[in-house]
Amino acid sequence: MSASPCTSLLLIHARTGRSAALRACLRGLPYPGQTCLTFTVMPSPEEENCWLVYGQWQSQSDMDSYFNTLPAELWMRLVNGSLAAHMEFMTFEGNELPNAYRWATPRFSSPGCASYACCG
Repeated sequence: MSASPCTSLLLIHARTGRSAALRACLRGLPYPGQTCLTFTVMPSPEEENCWLVYGQWQSQSDMDSYFNTLPAELWMRLVNGSLAAHMEFMTFEGNELPNAYRWATPRFSSPGCASYACCG
């Protein structure tokens, strides 16, 4: 039995005046490797100071491995309040986006947004 693909969405709302610093921090995310089919970091076109980290993974365990191996310092900078005011992390089985995030789909194939990209 093969593993099912998994989609991850991480929405991060920057603290007031900290969007540029959050962008720099997110650009430092390591490349996820071959187990990630698509990985994109971009600003929300609808919400100021909001960033989206989107990934399509070969499996839930591949996604878990990636996020569990990110440096603790990165998570501390985000969650201790110095960069992020609010974060939401969502996962979905398969490769379906919830309706609220369909705005992102056209951006993934736009110039400047490759499989691993930071747009904006």
